[in-house]
Amino acid sequence: MITLKDIIWYVFITTMLCLAPAIQAQEYLFEVGVKGGIDYYLGDVSAKPFNQIGGTYGIVARYNHNLRTAIKLTVDRNSIHSSSLKESNVFPGSPYKFNRSFMDTGLHFEYNFFSYSDVFEHMESRRFAPYVSAGIGIAYAPKTNGMSKVFAPTIPLGIGIKYKIKNRINIGLEYSMIWCSDDNLDGLKDPYGIKSSWIKNKDWYSTTQFFITFDFGNRKCDCPKDDY
Repeated sequence: MITLKDIIWYVFITTMLCLAPAIQAQEYLFEVGVKGGIDYYLGDVSAKPFNQIGGTYGIVARYNHNLRTAIKLTVDRNSIHSSSLKESNVFPGSPYKFNRSFMDTGLHFEYNFFSYSDVFEHMESRRFAPYVSAGIGIAYAPKTNGMSKVFAPTIPLGIGIKYKIKNRINIGLEYSMIWCSDDNLDGLKDPYGIKSSWIKNKDWYSTTQFFITFDFGNRKCDCPKDDY
């Protein structure tokens, strides 16, 4: 004979079984974390990638719109340096050298090539995902060592890979090229007398950074959903 106790127990067990996937299969709207790595400069003094490497570190925050796309905010402190290595008509007397630290803030759109998550297997999500990013930013370098102040828009382009090592913890590696709308990051304003345009004869810098982020802000999910 089925008693009231049996019915209550049955309802409890059924409810817990239904809730269990939801408890485990949480996805999150936001990430925040730190990053760091190396950088280098490309401009009037140096045209070789990964030449005279400096250091970079910063913070990163993401709004994960869905499992494929995100909006990312970054704030970095970069340190670049370089030398002409030899005397030339442009730098008479001695090789030109510079060393500069500056801040860079960027807002990026990010696209994952796979649905990035450790849950939602019915949507073929994966713990890892290669991605590309592009955005806009601002570089600010104070006046220092005889070099004038720089406050200029930037365009960052990046490619990377991310991996979810736990439900709330992500790690990744990203390589970025950043175009600066100013030609004065190295303290040299068109030393070769090249006719310049909005994109031509400007300074570039590049970063390779490792990051770790923490997820928070549970997503309300009525799965399956097309925008996942």
